[in-house]
Amino acid sequence: MVKRPFSSIFSACFRGIRQTAIPAHVDPPLVKGCGLLFGEIFKAMAGKLILMHQVRLIIQLHGKGQGKRAIARHLSMSRNTVRRYLDRIEQSGYSLDELEALDDAALRLVCEPAPAEGPDERYAFLQAELPLLLPELKRRGVTRQLLWEEYRARQPTGYGYSQFCFYLNQRLAHGSVTAVFGHKPGEQMMIDFAGQPLRYVDEDTGQTVVCPVFVAVLPFSNMTYCQALPRADQSSFAHALGEALRYFGGVPQSVLFDNGRQAVIKADRYEPVFTELAGQLAAHYRFYFMATRVRKPRDKPHVEGAVRISYQRIYARLRHDVHGSLASLNHRVYEMVDAVNVRMMKNKGYSRRSLFDRKERALLQALPADPFVLTRTLQATVQRDYHVWLGEDKHFYSVPYRWVGKRVSVTYSDQSVEIYAGLERIAVHRRRHQAYGYSTTHEHMPSSHQAVHRSRGWDKTYFLAQAEQIGPSTRKAIAQVLGRKQYTEQNYKSCLGILRLRDHYTPQRLERASGMAAEHGAASYTVIKNILKNRTDQIAEQEEIPFTTPQHDNIRGADQYT
Repeated sequence: MVKRPFSSIFSACFRGIRQTAIPAHVDPPLVKGCGLLFGEIFKAMAGKLILMHQVRLIIQLHGKGQGKRAIARHLSMSRNTVRRYLDRIEQSGYSLDELEALDDAALRLVCEPAPAEGPDERYAFLQAELPLLLPELKRRGVTRQLLWEEYRARQPTGYGYSQFCFYLNQRLAHGSVTAVFGHKPGEQMMIDFAGQPLRYVDEDTGQTVVCPVFVAVLPFSNMTYCQALPRADQSSFAHALGEALRYFGGVPQSVLFDNGRQAVIKADRYEPVFTELAGQLAAHYRFYFMATRVRKPRDKPHVEGAVRISYQRIYARLRHDVHGSLASLNHRVYEMVDAVNVRMMKNKGYSRRSLFDRKERALLQALPADPFVLTRTLQATVQRDYHVWLGEDKHFYSVPYRWVGKRVSVTYSDQSVEIYAGLERIAVHRRRHQAYGYSTTHEHMPSSHQAVHRSRGWDKTYFLAQAEQIGPSTRKAIAQVLGRKQYTEQNYKSCLGILRLRDHYTPQRLERASGMAAEHGAASYTVIKNILKNRTDQIAEQEEIPFTTPQHDNIRGADQYT
C-alpha cells in the first residue's frame, strides 16, 4: 500500500467534492457550511491572514467571554484559526482594550507570525539569476522547464518547479507594466487598418473581392468608426478619413497613424517624413498628423482595442452574410458600428455615443465647407506639339506654344488638370481618361496653325460634306472618327487622310472599305487604308452556283439505268 501525505489526500478529496454534482435533496446550507469549512482549513494550512475586521470581532467576542467554538461558529471560521489568533493576542502583551484601539496596520503587526530568522539563500540566489534567465526565455525553443532544470543543476537545493515559475512570472510581470494616459475630449483621433479584411462576392463577375478595413476611434469617448475600402491606396485612405470625420461631425486637433505608406514616407521616432497627401489632408481639415513608433502598438491602444471590438461585434456577425457589392457590405457595417457606439460599456453605465454627445462633440473643430479633393503633382516637359503627357491617363494636354521645351508642373485631381510654370498657371483642362487622346485649346496654338485651320475651313461640317460626295458609308466613317476624341481638331488629319485615299483608289472602293470599317465601329485612316491595300474590299461574297453534271462520253445518262 502506497502512503500519501495527508495534504495531498485532502486536496484530492476537495477536488472531488468540487467536481461532483450535488444531489437535489442535500440541504444547501449544509453544502455552504462544508465549503466554508474546507476554505478555512485550506486558509489555515496556507498560513494566510484573515481580514482585520474579523480579528477585531474575535477580540470583541473573546472579551464578552465567548469560547473558541462559539466564536468560530459565529464567524464561520475553524476553531484552529480562532485559537491561533487568540494565542497571538495573548502573547502580544496587550490588553483587549489596547488591541481594539490600535489601527489596522499596528494590529496586523501584532497578529502576523514572526518572520523566519536570517535571509533565504535560495531566494537571493534566484533573484541574482533572473536577469540572466529572462533573455534566455525569448530564444526559440527555450522553455521554463529547461531553465528550471539548468537552475537546479547549479543550485541542487533550490526551489521546485512551481516556485521557480512563480518568481519568474513575477519578474516578467514587472517588465510588462503599462502606463495609463488621460485623453482630453476632442484632442486626438487614432486610425489604423484592421489586420483582417472583409469580403464580398461581386454580383456581376461572381468573384470574391477582398476589402481592407479602415478603423478610427476618438480615445476620450471611444467613439468608433469602421469602413470597408476597395483598396488600401491613398485615394481610398483619404476618402475613408473624410468619412470618419463626417461621422463624428467634427475634426480633432491631431490624427495618430501607424506609419502606413498612405501617410508616412519614412518612419522615425522623432521626425517622421509624411507624404504629400498627409500634408494636403492636414491643411484641408486643419489638424496635424502624428506617427507612432515602429512596431509599438501600445502607442495607439484605443484603436487596437477598436479593431478587436470590430472583430467581435462586426466581423463575427458578418461571417454568414453574403453581399454582392461594396456598398451593400458597408451598409451592414455602418449599422453594426452604430450598434457598438450605443451599446452600454461594461461596468461604466453609459455608452460611447452618450459620452461623446455630452462631453466631446462640442469640442471638435468644424468640418470644412468643401469636401477634400485629392491632387497630385508631377513634372513634365512641353513637347514640340505644345502638349504635355500625363502618364497615368496616357493623355496629352495643351499649353501655350511659347512654353515648348520648358519644364512645367502638372497638378491633377479626379476632375481637372492644371499646368503651372513656376507659380503661374498657364493652362487648365477637364481631366480625360482616353488613352493617347489630345485635349487642345485653340488659343494655345501659334497664329500660323490657327490660320491654316481657318483657311482650309477644317471643321466637322467641312469633312462631313466632303465625305457625303463619296457616299453614305464614307460619311458614316468620317462621323465616327470626328466623334472619337474630345477635341475634334485632333481628328482632322485622320479625316483628311481618309478623303485623300480617293486619289489612289476609286471612290467605289473607298466607299466599300469605309462601310466595312464603319460597320464594326473601327473607322480610322489606318484601318481603311489597310482594307484597300490588302484588297479586302474586293473579296466578293461567295454566291451559291447551281451544280450540273458535265457532258462527257464516259458518263452515261439516266436513261441507261431504267
